[in-house]
Amino acid sequence: ETMSSMQKYAKHMYKSTPDPKRGRLMLKYQYASVMIGVVFAFSVGGFVYQYHKINGVALFGIIIESLSMLALLVNFYLIKGEITEEEDEDEESVKENDAVNHNNEGGVILEQDAQSSPSNRSSDR
Repeated sequence: ETMSSMQKYAKHMYKSTPDPKRGRLMLKYQYASVMIGVVFAFSVGGFVYQYHKINGVALFGIIIESLSMLALLVNFYLIKGEITEEEDEDEESVKENDAVNHNNEGGVILEQDAQSSPSNRSSDR
């Protein structure tokens, strides 16, 4: 059973929630969702077994696991698209920063550099 492991994971995940009441509520929703899923799975499994015996249960399991695998692959595809977009944004930010830094190399003194220059320090004395 993975129930205890999921409860520990969910508890740890919701621990960082700023509102502890909301974290407890989300943990209750997670537990209720799992229990509804268990009831559904045993009910459907019993129904399929009653009418199609063990071969029907096996076929039903294959169908459900195939849909799970499809959902996993779609999830990976969507995440890959998000990562690629983030990398493109990061590359553009780096190029913009490089362009700004390159333009400043021509003798333009930044405000921070001007404050720490030796001429300003001597006037402070």
